[in-house]
Amino acid sequence: MAANINPTASCLKADVWEHFGFKKKKESDNLDKTMAVCKLCQKNVKYSGNSTNLRSHLQRHHPDKVMLTQELKKLRQRRDPKQTVLDSDGGCSHKFPSTSPRSQVDLANN
Repeated sequence: MAANINPTASCLKADVWEHFGFKKKKESDNLDKTMAVCKLCQKNVKYSGNSTNLRSHLQRHHPDKVMLTQELKKLRQRRDPKQTVLDSDGGCSHKFPSTSPRSQVDLANN
């Protein structure tokens, strides 16, 4: 990472921010948030309050990083098998093991 690129604020949560930062304005210590800077190639990318331009830059110039980011995102999104699942009608269904006492109660009620 270039020394003059500052990390982004923690409120910017999109995965692309791993690869971008901001430079300081020349006349002050404030960050210039109109242009994000790619940490991979140091190119300026217009920032308009969303990550669309940043994601496009990564797809166009660093496709290998996009694939890696997408794989990591998929890994993070894998569900916990104990997590409640919403049915198509908006109700909740719990997936209990068949040996669970609560599962036995559910089977008796159906």
